[in-house]
Amino acid sequence: MRLRQVRSVVDYGKWAQQHGFVVGEGPKPFGPVDPNAHTEGSLHYLGRALDINYRTWEHHRWESEREALTWLYKRTKRFRRFHPRWPLDELFFNGFGFIKEYGVKRNFAIDNHEDHLHIGFMEQRW
Repeated sequence: MRLRQVRSVVDYGKWAQQHGFVVGEGPKPFGPVDPNAHTEGSLHYLGRALDINYRTWEHHRWESEREALTWLYKRTKRFRRFHPRWPLDELFFNGFGFIKEYGVKRNFAIDNHEDHLHIGFMEQRW
């Protein structure tokens, strides 16, 4: 599956898995969501968010998890420029942060996302 073919949170998770990422904290088949790991009102509880890691010992496309998740962050955020209807709502990782409500160009760190990438969407399906 190509990124442009992604039409749901689950599709995005499957696309990420195809690139060697480990996907969790989302709707089936990526759940369950840990009720103690997220803030109240988190998109995880609505089935609209995923947490993503990368295991360098399982896949060797990148040399480190940080390098892999940085690639995923930039690829996902950049995709929005080419597809204006891309329902990206939140994207956080290790000093990078994007929240749609604050504007497309806003980029700032979000605490507690040093070891995984969080992605949230405005809808479950689009």
